[in-house]
Amino acid sequence: NGTTIRPEGRSEDFVKIFGEGVSLLKLDQTLEMVLASMKIKNPEQYALVAAPDERSGAKIVLLLGDANTEAKTILDLIRSFDQKVNPYEKIKEHHFVEEIPRSSLGKLLRKKLLDQLIRS
Repeated sequence: NGTTIRPEGRSEDFVKIFGEGVSLLKLDQTLEMVLASMKIKNPEQYALVAAPDERSGAKIVLLLGDANTEAKTILDLIRSFDQKVNPYEKIKEHHFVEEIPRSSLGKLLRKKLLDQLIRS
């Protein structure tokens, strides 16, 4: 019928959670908006990944590259983010990582980040 399907982003930027399609790129934009509204000085030190989860298929995890981030800041960030997304897109966990890997163009290297999380 002449319909063309055009994927947006890479397959690693799209996951299913409880059978619902979730765009990690959309969630990244929401995270950026929340970080900006909170006036976070180093937003590149925050990233989202979809970690495998037995029950839901995947779960959203916030990774932090700055070990000095205060607990209150993390809780405020998660609370603000969760208010702007669907219930199945809410952040389920947060972890500190050694670094938030990015390409030379500044693009998040989500697969490397997820590998880092799984190894820790």
